[in-house]
Amino acid sequence: MDAFNNEVTKHLIDYIREYLEDVIIDMEENEEEQIDSSKVFISYSWTNKDIADMIDEDFKGLGIDLTRDERDLKYKDSIKQFMQQVGKHDYVIMIISDSYLKSENCMYEVMEVMRNREYKNKILMIILKDEDKRYFKDYEERIKNDQEFSNLAIGADIYSTTGRISYIEYWERKEEELESSIARIKTEINKIQPLNELKRINNITRDIGDFLTELSDWMSIPLKELKESDYKPLLDDMNISEEKMVVNNTGL
Repeated sequence: MDAFNNEVTKHLIDYIREYLEDVIIDMEENEEEQIDSSKVFISYSWTNKDIADMIDEDFKGLGIDLTRDERDLKYKDSIKQFMQQVGKHDYVIMIISDSYLKSENCMYEVMEVMRNREYKNKILMIILKDEDKRYFKDYEERIKNDQEFSNLAIGADIYSTTGRISYIEYWERKEEELESSIARIKTEINKIQPLNELKRINNITRDIGDFLTELSDWMSIPLKELKESDYKPLLDDMNISEEKMVVNNTGL
């Protein structure tokens, strides 16, 4: 009976729950009051917080307020529910780095965006290179005195086949490790939460190959050039003109 429940009943329940979650999300997305066309989310790894802070301040100077976790996620708010709101934003600025592609929370945000059939139109990617460490706070001092920081590689290795494979292998290992850990749990009811976690990892493992292929095929612009142009390529993609920015800055 336990084997039947594990192999049949559990999968049926998981399928029904996933289907209902999708139905609820679709219903919410169809409610106009739930959607704010001016909302732009910034998704980043905490390793790259200094760069996210800089971009946040730059956009604020352009009259655009970005939604981000540390400012908009309040004490005792559900982190999962907050991340599920990502897909409801019109645009998501993704700061793609090595740590981003290895972060469960970041990749969960990616999966939420990919739920939208037109997700390619929502993504505004900034693919970091190792040299972008220059935008970290106290860079000059840290590069001289902090050997760990000096050796830190933040660039996303997505333009080579071996680089993309390394990320796929990373998540496959995470999946295998979690499956092995769950198998050691003796009480079935205690497996529920870890199995939900495993489902998230399963989704990442299933979709990361396609996501990496999409990223490597899209034309990207170095962060240095984006910053020097006041992020014009991103603003153009959002159809935000200089006139609109002037209006936003003056508060009219």
